[in-house]
Amino acid sequence: MIAALYVLGIASIVVSIIIGFQSGSIFHFLLMLISGIASSIIIFALAKILVNQESILSRIEAHDSNRNRRNRIQKKTCLKCGKEYDEDMNSCPYCGHKP
Repeated sequence: MIAALYVLGIASIVVSIIIGFQSGSIFHFLLMLISGIASSIIIFALAKILVNQESILSRIEAHDSNRNRRNRIQKKTCLKCGKEYDEDMNSCPYCGHKP
């Protein structure tokens, strides 16, 4: 998508130059050149926004995975049946033993 936006921006400039030459007037050539450059700037800005958005999303995903690793619930082992369960439970969910 980003590469397509860059190609579209360059094509916008090229097309505006070609149309400007075909008009036969310096005024129309300059007008087309300015409009082509303006539209290219907008298209390149959109590409930059997408690049920044992808970067931000990858950092958010990395942050979320780090947070999830830190917030894992501690486990404890039941003294009666030997199975692991969450530390915040009052009794073993497998055998009902209360420590």
